[in-house]
Amino acid sequence: MKKNYEFTLAQRWTQIVEINTLKTALIYSDGNSYSFSDLNLLSLQWISYLQKATISKGDVIAIGNQKSVRSFALMLACVQTGIIYTNIDSSAPAIRTIKMLEKANPKIFFTDEINSTTEEIKKQFTVIHIQSISFDSLKISNHSTSSLIGSDPVYIMFTSGSTGFPKGAVMSQHNILNLINWAQEQYNFNSDEIFTGLNPIYFDNAVFDFYASLFNGLSLAVFKHEELKNVHEIIRKVENMNCTSWFSVPSLLVFLLTMRSISKDSLPKLKRFIFGGEGFPKAKLKSLYDLVHPQIELHNVYGPTECTCICSSWKISDSDFENMNELPTLGFLAPNFSYVLKSRENNSLFFPSEYSEYPQKGELLLYGPNVGLGYFNDFERSRTSFPEIEHNGLFLRMYTTGDFVEVDNEGKLHFKGRVDNQIKYLGYRIEPEEIEAAFQSLDEVCEVCVVLLSEPSGIQKIVAYVSVHNKSSITELKSLVQERLPVYMIPKEIIVLDQLPKNNNGKIDRKALQKEHL
Repeated sequence: MKKNYEFTLAQRWTQIVEINTLKTALIYSDGNSYSFSDLNLLSLQWISYLQKATISKGDVIAIGNQKSVRSFALMLACVQTGIIYTNIDSSAPAIRTIKMLEKANPKIFFTDEINSTTEEIKKQFTVIHIQSISFDSLKISNHSTSSLIGSDPVYIMFTSGSTGFPKGAVMSQHNILNLINWAQEQYNFNSDEIFTGLNPIYFDNAVFDFYASLFNGLSLAVFKHEELKNVHEIIRKVENMNCTSWFSVPSLLVFLLTMRSISKDSLPKLKRFIFGGEGFPKAKLKSLYDLVHPQIELHNVYGPTECTCICSSWKISDSDFENMNELPTLGFLAPNFSYVLKSRENNSLFFPSEYSEYPQKGELLLYGPNVGLGYFNDFERSRTSFPEIEHNGLFLRMYTTGDFVEVDNEGKLHFKGRVDNQIKYLGYRIEPEEIEAAFQSLDEVCEVCVVLLSEPSGIQKIVAYVSVHNKSSITELKSLVQERLPVYMIPKEIIVLDQLPKNNNGKIDRKALQKEHL
């Protein structure tokens, strides 16, 4: 197969379908399955529909995606036409969802379900129920992919913003092609492998699920949201669908361990657990390793949303447990990817070639083929987070991760913390300021501080500390916040204090709250 810089995702998909025409592409737990030919035909029908609706290259559509086969085919139709898609959680509160849609300005909001949120969206945008569309009388029209180029945007992935407003990271054709090729080279997938599709489709881990599987000719086992509520059923279904690669956030694996849902005899066909999006408590990781190794490999991956989901991978071995106080290493960056470290002391930038000794520490800036195009319709944020730096006569476009790392003498990256308040919860990258903004929009709230705490079991929880103007009940506060935030951002606990502690600068002392209330 040609290298990613020689062609587009549309051409890649055409090749994949030609090679795997009758092979299963999507597998559902209810027994339904769809071949690559089935999925491609449905995507061509979508292309004809979009053409008839005068939606073309460069336009944006939104998908209230619940992982129906039609939603997957609609994504593929966009890939083949240059239409930009954004997958939206249609069950999230309407207030937040509409903010994202106002930023993306989609021509149409296609949705798998009609609910109270989509009814609110209808007041501002055209909403079409995907299942109501009839393709029977629709003639498949010709379409050309010749106008597509590698720098064309493919999707917008919304992520939490420190200003209280979500921001939409934009990825290109070449960004995604590089991820696809790297995944195949990194894990050496066999042609008969089956991926788990456990991650919500509007979450950046699902980028890896969708593209690393289907665009390498592998099958994707689709898990819908309601199927993830019973942890024992997850394992049973992964076994029944003969999955070989598992990709999820560590917290799901921690929960499965805590509930004793995984045994040594579980998942006989599984070859590898791949996990990322947040830290994996070392004691829990050791428990999983001891339980499944060497039958199943464990791989820790790292990568910001703005860098196409994954930038590095590290295979866990015995040596990773020599120091139980450290998080798993992030490993080596993917080929063609490199980095710069920014000094905390004076903001100086240091390239690896300039190091005189190791270890080196600093804020991680990434550059290479996975770095996205910026934030959609947000020039100022893009300019700040994606700086262009001159080095040896070249202008390098970078992404400022905000991750504080240490580089050892082998070139491996080790995560040491954040330079800001950002937290990782259930794999979601969350700016506490967005949750705090939701609380501060309530008349009852005087001050608020949101922190992430770990329970003895290793399971994490979001806690909001608030002071109020009057004696509002915690139940009332939680109810009001639920109208403004998605489920994964709603604090597990709300603790009311007379006043929040302050540091010497008069600001809320976030670290004091974490220490005092652990």
